Parts: sequence; structure tokens; C-alpha cells
Amino acid sequence: MSSTNAVRLNGSARKSSSAGPTSSRPLLPPPPPLSLALYPLTLLLGSLFSLISPTARPPANTSSSPGVTPNSDTSPVNYFARKGNIFNVYFVKVGWLWTTLAFLSLLLTQPAFNNRLLPPAARLKRVGRAICRYILVTIAWLLTTQWFFGPGIIDRSFIATGGKCESSIETGSGGSISELAVILTATACKASGGAWTGGHDVSGHVFMLVLTSAFLLLELQGASSVESEMEEPKDRNQYFVQMKLVEKWSRNFTLAVGGLSWWMLLMTAIWFHTWLEKVTGLTLALGAVYTIYFLPRTLSPWRNIVGIPGG
Repeated sequence: MSSTNAVRLNGSARKSSSAGPTSSRPLLPPPPPLSLALYPLTLLLGSLFSLISPTARPPANTSSSPGVTPNSDTSPVNYFARKGNIFNVYFVKVGWLWTTLAFLSLLLTQPAFNNRLLPPAARLKRVGRAICRYILVTIAWLLTTQWFFGPGIIDRSFIATGGKCESSIETGSGGSISELAVILTATACKASGGAWTGGHDVSGHVFMLVLTSAFLLLELQGASSVESEMEEPKDRNQYFVQMKLVEKWSRNFTLAVGGLSWWMLLMTAIWFHTWLEKVTGLTLALGAVYTIYFLPRTLSPWRNIVGIPGG
């Protein structure tokens, strides 16, 4: 009799546990700040490879980024040393588009954000905080590389350290030397046929690639580590199977964008910029990542605003 009651009690317990939403909790702990050591180690690996390997010789004027040096494609010794390689043109140069698409795919497909068994207020709060983190990362990218009340921080620092746009050696570059001297951005300098020389050229590629990959991988880890509140139905209907497939493809796409960003960071470390220029770009990026993703763990008022991925 007692065994029968035990079976009934166990059965009812299983039934009650499968009915309704369960609490959301991280399955894995968030990565520690030490995980950011991946990025300086990547730069160190690339720089050492460029020094040790007899075939890894940076193009002329190694202090310039792939998008600035007019003649950096001269006799490239490696495909990734060409500024016109397909990954640089169609991935890095439009990197924030890929980043945005990957983030939106997570936001629209992962149960951590769209599970309808969650209370609407809790779901809205989680989505809102994720969007807030995306906006903050985007602002950091814009201010550093695109616009900071005029030229971006990188261009302003280049000019402040004595940099300027000089006329190309080739004739017919367009624009007088005096006109080139007042150009305040690397993009405008290149478009005018000049060369961005003389100052400290913080690596915008390193900054963006570190920021992009860290943002996506931390958001992916948070979205993937949250236990779904929705119990898997016994009858795996076609809709459920399709949704699981979409979730998987979204995670794979985000992982691919983050992974390719890391690979292009390694290529930048090998072929472009001086060590100091790469370190300053890295420092700016890690400062932004730490402020948005790791500082909230110890600063409650800040955590209440931006949240923590998976929280």
C-alpha cells in the first residue's frame, strides 16, 4: 500500500513539475573577467608570428590599418595581408552590420528572450536590458571610430599626436597640400588621395573586432546558459522541431560572426599596425567591454540598468 502511494506521489510530483513555467536560472556561471585575456594573448601570438615566421612580413608602412594605406597591397606575401581580401571588404568593413544581424537573431529566436510562458514584465525587462547593452556597445563603437562631435576619438588622437594628411607621392592625387593638411579623418584623407601619416594611429580594426567578438560571445553565452522555462512537449510536432532548428542556426550564426571576428583580429595582429597601436586599440575595447559586462556584477545600481546576460 505504501509503495502504491509512493508511486502516486512521485507521479503527481512529475506532473506538477512539468505543468507551467519553471524558474529561469543560468546553467553555467558567467565567464570571469580573466576570460578577456584571450585578446591580449591573440595579439601577442600574432605579433610573435610576424617576427618569427620568415614568410610573415608586414606590408610597407606597418603603422597603417588595412583601410588607410594606399599601397599596402604591394607584393603581399599572404592573402590576408591584402587590404582587398574578401573578409576585410565584406566582413570587417561592414562589421557592425554583421554584429547587429547576429544580435537580432539571438533576440528573436532564443527562448531566453521570447518564451511566452515567462511573465510579460520579466520578458520585456530581459529584452530591454539586452537592447540597452547593444546600444551602449554601439555608442562606444560610434564615438571611437566614427563620430565624436566631429572626427572620432581615434582620428582625434591621431591628429593630437602630430598626425596629418600628406600628399601622395604620385601626381594627380587631387587637392593641394594645404587642403589635405586640414582633413581630419582617415577616410577623407584616403578619398582625397593623401596618406595618413605622422601620428599615433590607434588600431580601429583591433578595437572593433575585440568589441564585436566579446559582445556577441558574451550575449550568446548568456542566452544559451539560461534554462528554458518551456517544458519540451511529448509530441514533438513540426512547429516545435522547426523552432529548435531556428534556435540552433541562430546560435551557430552568432558563433560564426564572433569566431570570424577573432580570426580577423589575429590576421590584423600579424600583418598590420605596430605593437603600441594594437595595444591602445585593445585597451579601449576592453575598457568598454568591462564597463558594460563585468562591472555590473559588482555595482548593483549599474546592474539594475544594463543587467547581466542570462540573468
